[in-house]
Amino acid sequence: SKQWQQALMSANADCLKKVLELIEMQREQISLLREIVRRAEMGIPELPETMEQHSLYSSMSEQWLAVLKQVKNIDEMYTGRRNRNILRETFSMEVHIEEKRREVIRLMGEATELQNEVKKLNGNIELSIGIMKEISEKAPAA
Repeated sequence: SKQWQQALMSANADCLKKVLELIEMQREQISLLREIVRRAEMGIPELPETMEQHSLYSSMSEQWLAVLKQVKNIDEMYTGRRNRNILRETFSMEVHIEEKRREVIRLMGEATELQNEVKKLNGNIELSIGIMKEISEKAPAA
């Protein structure tokens, strides 16, 4: 049982580390999106995705899958255990992980809202460019 307790504590520590890394990645994504929104509000179209952005988004997907895998691993550690008594530190860590997972979901929502704002602003920019182009084509030559 002590060995199981240690394994459970280690698995939770690893999960917490992964969740905290994911939160940092999400905050970086939100910062990038806010900058894109700021530029779009000034009428500057979104630039093509940089390698840094592509790498960040790819890493975020991989990290989210790693978190889910670790949570599943922890759940499986409980399966078949009659005595599920856990150390206070382990319980505290599991509560903290759950709080951070909720933060991940909140940040995902914030990022989605920003992505939608970017799409809306880019649509407005494209519409304005299209209207200006149409007007310039109809304008009499000087």
